[in-house]
Amino acid sequence: MSCGRCYKVRQSKYKPGNFVGEATCFIFQPRLGEFHYNPHNQVPENKISVVAVDDSLQLGGYTFGRTIKMFEQNTFTEGKQPTNRYFSENVGLVRKELLDSNQVWNLVDYHIEE
Repeated sequence: MSCGRCYKVRQSKYKPGNFVGEATCFIFQPRLGEFHYNPHNQVPENKISVVAVDDSLQLGGYTFGRTIKMFEQNTFTEGKQPTNRYFSENVGLVRKELLDSNQVWNLVDYHIEE
C-alpha cells in the first residue's frame, strides 16, 4: 500500500479461534525520523516512527544486515502499549519489545531458501 513517499506493511495478529487485530507495522523506504499516522479508535493520533537505521544488528548467534528500528506509541495488536520492532533486510521481523509489559521477543532461528 503506497503512502506517497513510502510503502506501508500491515500485520495481522490471531490467537487460536480469535482475530486480535490488524495495523500498519512498517513503512518502507524508511528514513530516520519519518513517521506515519496509524490511528485506531482509542488513539486517533497514534503514529509509527523510524527511530534507528543500523548497518547491522547482533542478536544471539546471528548478525543481521541493515536493520530498521520502528517505534509505535500505542500498538493496538499488542494491548495498546508502546512497541519497538526491528526489521532486518532480507529477513523481516527479528526483534519486538513490548515496553509496558517488559516483554522482548527475539528471532531465535530461521532459514531462507532461494
